[in-house]
Amino acid sequence: MASRFKSRGWRICRKIVRGMRISVLLLILSLVAAGIYLNQVGLPDVLKAPLIGKLHDKGVDLQFSRLRLRWYRGIVAENVVFGQVPQGTNDPQIFIREVEVKLNHEALKSFQLSPDSLILHNGEVLWAEAETNRNRQALAVNKIETRLRFLPNDQWELENFKASVAGVQVNLSGSLTNASAMREWTKGQGTNMASPKKLQDRLNRVEDTFERIKFFTPPEINLVFHGDARNLESFDAHLTVSATGAQTPWGTLTNGLLVARLLAPSTTNQQPHADLQLHADSAQTQWASTKDFRLALRLISDETLTNKVQCQLELLAGETITPWAQATNAHFTAQWAHSPTNPIPINGNGTLTLADARTRWGTAGGFELTGRLQEPPKNFTRTANEQWAWWASLEPYYIDWNCHLTNVHAQDFKVQEVACGGTWRAPELAITNVYSELYQGKVKAQASLNVVSRELNFSYSSDFDVQKVSPALSEKSRHWIGQFSWQNPPALQGSGGFVFPSWTNRQPDWRAEVLPTLCLEGEVKLGEAAYRGIQVSSAQSHIRYTNMIWDIPDLIATRPEGKLNLAIRANDRTKDYYFRINSSIDPKVAQPLFEPQQQRIFDMISTTQPPIVDAEIWGQWYDHERIGFKAQVACRDFSFRGEAATSLRSGIEYTNHFLTLTNARVEYGTQYMAASSALFNFDKRTVAITNGFSTMEPARVLTAVGPRIFKIMEPYHFLQPPMVRLNGIIPLGSEAPVDAHFEVEGGPFQWSKFNVAHISGGVHWVGDHLNLSQIQADFYKGTLTGSAEFDFAHRKGADFGFDFIVTDSNLHLLMADLYSGTNNLQGRLSGHLTVISANTADWNSWFGKGQVDLHEGLIWEIPIFGIFSQALNDLVPGLGKSPISEAAGTFTINNSIIRSDDLEMRAPVMRMLYKGTVDFDTRVNATVEAQMFQDTWVVGPILSKVLWPVTKAFEYKVTGTLANPKREPLYIPKVLSPFQWFRSLRQALPGQSGAKGNADDAKPPQ
Repeated sequence: MASRFKSRGWRICRKIVRGMRISVLLLILSLVAAGIYLNQVGLPDVLKAPLIGKLHDKGVDLQFSRLRLRWYRGIVAENVVFGQVPQGTNDPQIFIREVEVKLNHEALKSFQLSPDSLILHNGEVLWAEAETNRNRQALAVNKIETRLRFLPNDQWELENFKASVAGVQVNLSGSLTNASAMREWTKGQGTNMASPKKLQDRLNRVEDTFERIKFFTPPEINLVFHGDARNLESFDAHLTVSATGAQTPWGTLTNGLLVARLLAPSTTNQQPHADLQLHADSAQTQWASTKDFRLALRLISDETLTNKVQCQLELLAGETITPWAQATNAHFTAQWAHSPTNPIPINGNGTLTLADARTRWGTAGGFELTGRLQEPPKNFTRTANEQWAWWASLEPYYIDWNCHLTNVHAQDFKVQEVACGGTWRAPELAITNVYSELYQGKVKAQASLNVVSRELNFSYSSDFDVQKVSPALSEKSRHWIGQFSWQNPPALQGSGGFVFPSWTNRQPDWRAEVLPTLCLEGEVKLGEAAYRGIQVSSAQSHIRYTNMIWDIPDLIATRPEGKLNLAIRANDRTKDYYFRINSSIDPKVAQPLFEPQQQRIFDMISTTQPPIVDAEIWGQWYDHERIGFKAQVACRDFSFRGEAATSLRSGIEYTNHFLTLTNARVEYGTQYMAASSALFNFDKRTVAITNGFSTMEPARVLTAVGPRIFKIMEPYHFLQPPMVRLNGIIPLGSEAPVDAHFEVEGGPFQWSKFNVAHISGGVHWVGDHLNLSQIQADFYKGTLTGSAEFDFAHRKGADFGFDFIVTDSNLHLLMADLYSGTNNLQGRLSGHLTVISANTADWNSWFGKGQVDLHEGLIWEIPIFGIFSQALNDLVPGLGKSPISEAAGTFTINNSIIRSDDLEMRAPVMRMLYKGTVDFDTRVNATVEAQMFQDTWVVGPILSKVLWPVTKAFEYKVTGTLANPKREPLYIPKVLSPFQWFRSLRQALPGQSGAKGNADDAKPPQ
């Protein structure tokens, strides 16, 4: 029985075990089947609905293709879309390939499905099809991997979010409270979210920007955030962006690091703010490039300013280079209030400092600029219109600024300090307190601009050396200021203004539009200075410029010898100028102002006392051909071409290279020279004189006229100044032509060995021809009339000819000038001499003719006649010393040889005939015949026939020179000389005492 009980109990146990095994297997099979179902088909709605509801309660709305169970991963949602599917908008949609739903194990024990976290795999951001059909490749967000934890009290925690955006690796982590409120963001409720249209535009701009950014290596972005989804101002965020290099539309960046922090207030006394820091080893843009770049920006939300932010900025750069300048240690700080909807701050202030600033114009060791922006009063009313252009955006603001520079260098220009300031109060812009100390002086200035009228007004004062700043000026300005020099800088003060072109005119013609509106008014004072080499002891003047016309009304310049009063008016449009001058300084100081050809007149003049000049000068700048002037000049003790004068009074006019003296009068003691006008032609180097009159010594006048005229007229001397009337053209140079007409009267006069007491006549000099006409002279107690012509065309000497008539001249006085020694000559000489042609350089070139008459002459002391005196005395006592009652003859001149065949001298008992020649070297070749008793009354012809043999005995050949003649009988031997025969005859006569020796031994008077 016991065995049977054991067998039955065993069987029951076996059945129970078998049943349990089958149940377990069925349970396992059911679980496997359920698992296979849940894995392959997915969770049934009865499970999905509570799970989706739980996720919705936690703030997550999911749409997915299916939700199934993975053996080792748990519940996995596939093809998940967060939020609602967009309907015809371009809003982004988050799409996740797989989302692991981790359930809360404690809730699961109670058979409740409560999600604990979501693990996202292979996610991306999608955009619905846009109307513009834009491709969002540039903004594609993919490879999203993260875990979202659901914490109690509606909190989220995002862990290790990773994604890739346009090749950029993004890492994100953070936490949210009241996370379920985030679903309202997409609806734009409770936030300031932008409208779909605005968001679309922003995304388009962001996409365009991303497409133009090229990174050298993929950058990395890390973001950590914390906040309350119900209050965006509660968010804290920390963003870090690092890139080894990037090329953007704005430039390139090397080793850049961006750190941004968004900090919510930790206490009620703090305001939310954001910090942005940007570091880069180098950055380059089209405007500038920098090295060691640092930027720090803080944005603080201010509850007192609706929708406005307080901003603080600090920017540093080790080196900054722009197309216009470069600098080191750049430091910019700013604080301002800003509205997100307006790029211009509401108010604020800023400071920029630079070291070693360099531009193409110069350098500055230090630069500091500070500015302050203020809000206008509440009653401010805007009046700007489109004519204000960009000024309109500044109208609502009040701006103040100050600038300070140190150690400024611009080539040779150096200044230790420059300071200025300014204000903007629409529509007025003011620049105040411009001040600098430089080059032993200082400069002060201020200016104001009215934007409505576009008129700029300014004032200034300075006493520094402006020559030192010439390197900073334009080439034209440097040339102009380079004409001045001074020992002490000029003192300047003045004011001015001009009108800017229309603000809407992007390419104005500054010269045509602005220069006509420029107005200047000022005063300048100088000590010792010079203009183009013209030295002055002091100078001062007022200066005005308006309507493109310069007006200097009262320039006063002083020199040791006198003072200059000058008024200048110059037109910038026409380039015409006008000078009014009243001067008592030496005019030669103005010589450097004229062209070399015009300076020659100054070289001819020298003064011991400065003249008094009242003058006007006009012309056109850069056109020296149009220069002209007129003046009244009074001068004492001066010289012209080395010839001194006591005084000069004249009117002077100059134009077109012609200088005209009007009503000129030059005095030297009691002598003077005057003319109605004297016209100097500097091109032809001549002076044309009208109604000239002179009582001055001719040598002075000829020396002043020129060396050529002086040399020609040098042989002609007036011992006392004659009266000369002159009209015509006189040369100032050796090559200039002559066309002058003189009327001369005066004396005594000398020419060669001739001396006359008085002479008058006309001189007509045209070109190379000189004509002396109507010559009348008191000629040795007789008269001389005639004319002469000279031709100076030959290089050697001058051709000439003349015709002179002498009447009743005293032979004794004439021969006293021609020959030295004892002179007992007597007689009245008349004659006519005509020289047809001759040359002053060739003594043997004379050709001409003439005739001579002598009455009651005593000529035996003339050697050529005196050689017969003793013989005639031997023939008839006293015959060789008897006067010549009449002598006459004609002659011709050929090659300077004078030939006469009818020179006849008559005495009471004798007639002498001369035939032969004499040249200009006084060599004689003639025959002399003595006819005895030819002119005796009644019996003369008979005696002449009877004594014909005797006459032939008196026919001689004369040679030698005029001063030492030699005679030789033609028909009888010397031993039968008639002189010796007559002497012997005379000694044989009773009562006659003979001379000892031979008659031939008696020498004729020499």
